[in-house]
Amino acid sequence: MSMAGIKVPIVVIIGPQSEIFSGLRRWLSQALPRGVAGSFRTIGEALDSSLFAAQPPDLAVVLREYSDQYSPADVSRLIGRMIFSRVLCCSSAWCISDGRTHDVWPAACRTEAGSAEARIMHELQGFLQQKPPLSPIAAAEEVFALHAAAVESATQAARAGQSRAVRAFVMSADVPLRTTLQAVLRTAGVQAESGDGEVLAALLQQTAAATLPELLFVDLDGLEHLPPRLIEKATDKTIRIAALTGFPGIQRPSWADELLDKNEFSLQATSLLRRWSA
Repeated sequence: MSMAGIKVPIVVIIGPQSEIFSGLRRWLSQALPRGVAGSFRTIGEALDSSLFAAQPPDLAVVLREYSDQYSPADVSRLIGRMIFSRVLCCSSAWCISDGRTHDVWPAACRTEAGSAEARIMHELQGFLQQKPPLSPIAAAEEVFALHAAAVESATQAARAGQSRAVRAFVMSADVPLRTTLQAVLRTAGVQAESGDGEVLAALLQQTAAATLPELLFVDLDGLEHLPPRLIEKATDKTIRIAALTGFPGIQRPSWADELLDKNEFSLQATSLLRRWSA
């Protein structure tokens, strides 16, 4: 297909280099047809650049590690300059309580680091379809609808990216939680089962290697220990493991490949499935 007539989005990244966001930076550079147009350490540096002087970019991705990293004045300046474009602030786990305390970023411009890929892809799809960005003063219902649409888009992409059925298991002592997460995975086209640690231990002991789950989601909250066979599987990378938690600041266990937030599971899990099935 000819690229003539197809507008390529101009995307910039704002925020200092950090290990926290290194994976997101790498993914973003690879996901864009022409890569990232510019990378700036601060909002002021971005706004004073020749790139912004010519015209605002189509999407500004702001990487925020801690709560007061950007001043309210700079945030207001950026949003005002990008009023007809898209601004997305991707926050680390250290900023998880800001929505209830002193967050200066409008809800329409916020996303968590773990779900950033799905949200960015949804914003870029909106750009390509010439849909206007969500207003920074959008109501809570509009923000919820936007997040729901991003989940659906990520789910469809994950399902489309799988050339075969993927098997998964959700390990948690919390029955409502594990059945909910199991349902989310099944919606994404994954053959998902669930149970507590004893059920998983029995499964690992009795199931043939060819039919073991390929993906494992482990609830860290209230977890006392892992089944011994699982530690073996984690060591030899037979199973890919994503740890789950609802508490900010928890470090990723050495045996886990990813750390996901329970509150953002729908977005994060579908992004993960798309990446792991690519």
